[in-house]
Amino acid sequence: MQVKQISVPLKSLIYQELVANDYSDSYAVQVSTVQSLNPETCAQSFFASFPNWVIVLIKIRDILVIPFKINKEGYNYKYAQFDFKKGDKVSFFEIIEKSPDELLLYVNDCHLEAWLSILTLEDYCFTEVIATTSVKFHNKTGTVYFFFIKPFHKIIIKSVLKRIAIKISNN
Repeated sequence: MQVKQISVPLKSLIYQELVANDYSDSYAVQVSTVQSLNPETCAQSFFASFPNWVIVLIKIRDILVIPFKINKEGYNYKYAQFDFKKGDKVSFFEIIEKSPDELLLYVNDCHLEAWLSILTLEDYCFTEVIATTSVKFHNKTGTVYFFFIKPFHKIIIKSVLKRIAIKISNN
């Protein structure tokens, strides 16, 4: 199961958010499954699939950002069930849009805004799960912050997508 970087899908809800952003990326993995996958299942797996090393990095990040008055992630490290209704919180994100094949999540802080899309595209014998991130910086703090976060972001997204594919394929 290979995770590959792709262009942001044109039919994605997040596509409209890319106009004024400072950074975006999109990664996809193909999941072989006999059952239909929805974005809620994938998002739930996404937030429950953080490896331990990612959770440690989040805790370190939460300590390092205190002097800059950046919010702690508030990540729920335990597996949780989410309702996935518009306006609901999923970990530190809010669901701002929803379609049958996509969830669009959003977080706004003093230094940046970030959008995360979880999109499922079904094909004949597999489902492609696509995670797209879009970021807009509010100030220099956001630019500097993301400079240090970006390398970890890419590794984490790829790792989590791979774990999702393995988990769902084994069910």
